[in-house]
Amino acid sequence: MLHREVLYGRVFDTELPGIGPRCMDVAVPASVVIRLEKASARESLPDAFISAERTEGAASVELLVRGVARFRISPTSIDVSPEPGVRDDMLRLFCRYHAFGILLRLSGLVVLHGAAARLSGGAQVWLGPSGAGKTTAALEACLAGGAFLADEVVPLRFDGNGFFVQPGVPWPRLDGGAPADLFGRLRQVPVASMEEVPLRRIVLARATGVPGERALFAAQVLSGYRPELPPSEDELALRSRLLAMLPSLND
Repeated sequence: MLHREVLYGRVFDTELPGIGPRCMDVAVPASVVIRLEKASARESLPDAFISAERTEGAASVELLVRGVARFRISPTSIDVSPEPGVRDDMLRLFCRYHAFGILLRLSGLVVLHGAAARLSGGAQVWLGPSGAGKTTAALEACLAGGAFLADEVVPLRFDGNGFFVQPGVPWPRLDGGAPADLFGRLRQVPVASMEEVPLRRIVLARATGVPGERALFAAQVLSGYRPELPPSEDELALRSRLLAMLPSLND
């Protein structure tokens, strides 16, 4: 049975419900289908926990999360082949972020590993390694008057002149390292609509001004989401353009 849901501005039909919010407008056609295959044992597994490689002339990607599932991803589909005994919530988690992050990249978007909020005048994105405080910074900005846009996976569309942040997962992904009072304040955070927002600023979470920070910032922009999959030439060109535009964006 297929369920109609919406995520990252895309309406999709899925055999694994709960990846995104339900799509209440049944008249909107689905642009992505997610199929769930029967669990099967693997003959061999890579050493890495997560691996990804392009297939079919770089038109699709095979993402393997050891102990979870194999995901075959194209711009219009995600086929999920789970490992025996894996829980559905784990399949949803890796499909929602990892698989969809690669699908968005294959669709021509620049996908950053960060958190985003709509503030006055446009969108701000916080970058940084895991635990840097990206989500916390975005939530604090929202509690001061912004609206939550995306967490973990931040898709950017380039229209020839500027970049636009597309809405992502409409709820923050917090871990145990976040400030304790933030969990109780989540209900106060407004969520932005499904409309994309012009990019106005990208910053490092917990910026310190120490030597090497500029290089870290550039690496975050150029590597993007799911570094296991190197960017294509077209994708790298877009990321380089974004990096070159940042001084004017951040003024």
